[in-house]
Amino acid sequence: MSEGVRPTIVVVGIGGAGCNTIQRLHEVGTGYARTIAIHTEANHLANIKAWTKLLVGESICKGFGTGGNPIVGERAVQEDL
Repeated sequence: MSEGVRPTIVVVGIGGAGCNTIQRLHEVGTGYARTIAIHTEANHLANIKAWTKLLVGESICKGFGTGGNPIVGERAVQEDL
């Protein structure tokens, strides 16, 4: 890699645990990494620090979580693709 060239690093957190990880990365410092938080739960997402936030599955989850159900989570993401 050439000197002075920075690699592009993007960290994506999905769901509650993923968004918590993104929050922790911002607390300790991510350097030049970009972060994306994706969640169905509007209140949780609002409290996360991330470069980009995506609320998905609004018509399915109504701004709430999936209750840990991966099928609901999959449908929520597919709805917004």
